[in-house]
Amino acid sequence: MTETKKENEREIVLAILIEVLEKNQFSHIVIRQALDKYSYLPQKDRSFIARLSRGCVERKIELDAIIDKAASVKASKQKPVVRNILRMAAYQLKYMDVPEHAVCSEAVKLAAKKGFWSLKGFVNAVTRKMAVLIPTLGWSDQPSVYYSVPQWLYDKLLSWYPKEKVVAYLEAAVSQSGHPMYVHCHTGRYSIEEIVSSLEKEGISVKKAPYADDCLELIDAGDIRRTNVFQDGLIQIQDISSALAAQCVAPQENSFCIDMCAAPGGKSIHLAKAKGGTTKVLSRDISWEKLELIEENRVRCHADNMQIEQWDACVPDEERKDTADYVLADVPCSGLGILSRKPDIKYQLTQERLTELVSLQREILVNAAKLVKPGGVLVYSTCTINPEENEENVRYLLTQMPFELESLAPFIKEEIEGNDPSSGMLKLLPGQNQCDGFFVARLRRK
Repeated sequence: MTETKKENEREIVLAILIEVLEKNQFSHIVIRQALDKYSYLPQKDRSFIARLSRGCVERKIELDAIIDKAASVKASKQKPVVRNILRMAAYQLKYMDVPEHAVCSEAVKLAAKKGFWSLKGFVNAVTRKMAVLIPTLGWSDQPSVYYSVPQWLYDKLLSWYPKEKVVAYLEAAVSQSGHPMYVHCHTGRYSIEEIVSSLEKEGISVKKAPYADDCLELIDAGDIRRTNVFQDGLIQIQDISSALAAQCVAPQENSFCIDMCAAPGGKSIHLAKAKGGTTKVLSRDISWEKLELIEENRVRCHADNMQIEQWDACVPDEERKDTADYVLADVPCSGLGILSRKPDIKYQLTQERLTELVSLQREILVNAAKLVKPGGVLVYSTCTINPEENEENVRYLLTQMPFELESLAPFIKEEIEGNDPSSGMLKLLPGQNQCDGFFVARLRRK
């Protein structure tokens, strides 16, 4: 790899960090767009871009603490371009196998290229001092810094869970072991064995995913969208926990399902493919942009029994009241179960936002419950580990509407540590379970 290429890669990472850490854009979207834009680069270079950009987002609080130890000007007071160049340098020095001289040289060159000639000496001095300091720094007495999580959120986690579970959860959130890709297979036209064979012929290693039916873990998949089985609609990118939510709906033949907040459509398609495609699914979301994404996936997966409709889940639907056999309400949430995939969530979340979300979720949950016919089923799910958004919302609904919790045991075929499926609720916790954090509850209308 040439020096010029290294500089170009770091410039790409810098642009990503400015969008995510300075303009509050979603990291997973910005990184994916950058990798798509520079798809012509060798895989090694693209891996460098992904690793460095994700790492800087995941470890922002720690990286800023390192900068503050080494610099005369706090990271928060520095120019955005300069502080992100120093974040990149700090991450490479601590977490990547990049020589100190290369880190320093590239940081200085990038600062100059971005017009900060007068700060070349500052960048050079801070980078060299960080290289000396990093081996001596430990944050054992500052878990907020060690795990790069805001102090208020760390305290909140401790109010929800025992310390050992909080530590395991945060370790999983910043793990460098990579983030597995999972897919759900639609086995109506081909068997799962045939799908696996097709993937392996394209050089992708495959193994069965835990917990969820018809789910696979893909290793070294690259751009899965280029595979034959993806283009033919035989697989859908879907985490295990998300697949479990759809699995717990378990619609019967010729039933009618409503998916309240459906984008990007994975769970709707999962439901539409159940029972030989005899289930009618109404897939709703609030924005036309999200609906276009659902439609794209619906067409690709040949889910002809899906209807897509723009609807605000906060608005009661009197016309559909008491009509659905099954309603799935996978509501907007804090996203604390998916920090390993979307690490910027922890910086944008506030206590006020948590309170607002609980109110929003209860509004949607009540509207969803009104759509369920007597004897029908409501499945409530989130991708968070916050009991206020999960168990407490279920208890709230039980006081407001004629529902009762129903056992999940018939729909979960594999033991999941820390859970009793007969309770009607499933709580998945990173560090304890082999998947994203998630919550599912199944309720039947009396």
